Amino acid sequence: MVSNCAYSQDTPDTHGINAKRYQEAMGKSDRGQPGQIHWGPLIINPKFSEKIETEDNAFQVSGKGRTLDDKREGKKSDIINVASPGLRLTLPIAGGRFLPGKNHSISADWKADYKNYRDNAQQNQHNHFIKANAIFSFPHGFDVHFQDSYSDTFGAAGGETDNLHGVISNTFSTNISLPDYFRNFDVDFTYENFDQQYDEKGLERANRNAHNFTLRIPYNLAPKVTVFPEYSYTITEFQTSRVSDPQSDSHTNQIMAGIEWSATARTTGSLKLGYTIMDFDDIEKHNVNTPTAILGMTVALSRRMEIGIQAGRTPSVSEFTAGSNVSINNNGRIDFSRQVWKDWKISLYMSYDKTSYHNSEREDDIYGFGLFSKYDINKWMNVDVQYSYKDRHVNFELQSDRINKSSVGINFAF
Repeated sequence: MVSNCAYSQDTPDTHGINAKRYQEAMGKSDRGQPGQIHWGPLIINPKFSEKIETEDNAFQVSGKGRTLDDKREGKKSDIINVASPGLRLTLPIAGGRFLPGKNHSISADWKADYKNYRDNAQQNQHNHFIKANAIFSFPHGFDVHFQDSYSDTFGAAGGETDNLHGVISNTFSTNISLPDYFRNFDVDFTYENFDQQYDEKGLERANRNAHNFTLRIPYNLAPKVTVFPEYSYTITEFQTSRVSDPQSDSHTNQIMAGIEWSATARTTGSLKLGYTIMDFDDIEKHNVNTPTAILGMTVALSRRMEIGIQAGRTPSVSEFTAGSNVSINNNGRIDFSRQVWKDWKISLYMSYDKTSYHNSEREDDIYGFGLFSKYDINKWMNVDVQYSYKDRHVNFELQSDRINKSSVGINFAF
């Protein structure tokens, strides 16, 4: 388990600039699936994807600004080729005299996205994602999980600078589940370290390192229902911290109470409610106290159809937004999916995000819609077709933009 940190939602796991891209690229499974290639006990999963994508606003502009020669800023469409090789290695480790228990494993997963634009080569990107895991399951419910997630990507920095910028982020976490000394209680402790470094000197004020400590005490209320209190404490240190900069070192306390359930009334999900207190060292007026909530659930409407619901309210460190050090994000998303045939699945989603920036008049409203269709040709190859629409409205008009994207791809996984 990697805990959700109090202050951010944009790193490879919980707080950095590339969370969504990281999760999409790497997937959420820790142990992996049985591979088609074996070398002794080592399981090898090579994978490769090739995708052709079109978008009608390659530079994410509003279309209402002016260029240096006083011409109206125009949107530019483009065709992008995305090649994505990857490799996963998993080594199961049998328990024994010197390593009691079973189901131990270590794994390493690498994925890259090579994005090449036909007409706007300055937008080309080479993004790399690496995840390593070591999982040890000892007797009596004593588990230890080490994980390191690394990404080297190009993307919009956020806030008032939406051009592409190189950023390297790394998250290391240790999760310890203590032995089951009590029938219905468990104790989970997580330590996580996050480090983010921008390549450009002009953006170094957003470089930071954070330490997060989380304690969670689950109680098995019923065979399929668990409730828990959760407390986390985060220390964030910026590379450059000065009185004139709202992005100063901070201490964050978050107290949550939650419930998790599985296969109960055709639903599986979790809900966490709590409060977050963010204290900044240099500028007291930038301190933030806010309610926090995270909901995620799926509802099985039938054997072939389900609905996914996500909603939340979370504070995050804001980058490059004048006068602001924190943003509050309220979001919701609904996913509908249906297994049309055994090998064909379609889905669609609708989403809404509202982000308010502390000590700033800026507010972002983002509406999203998307369609996805995947057909499995066989157990190691599938094709997919995707379409997405994003409308970002900002009360600073020139920061608004609309983007339509569509793609067709073929994916191999052995």
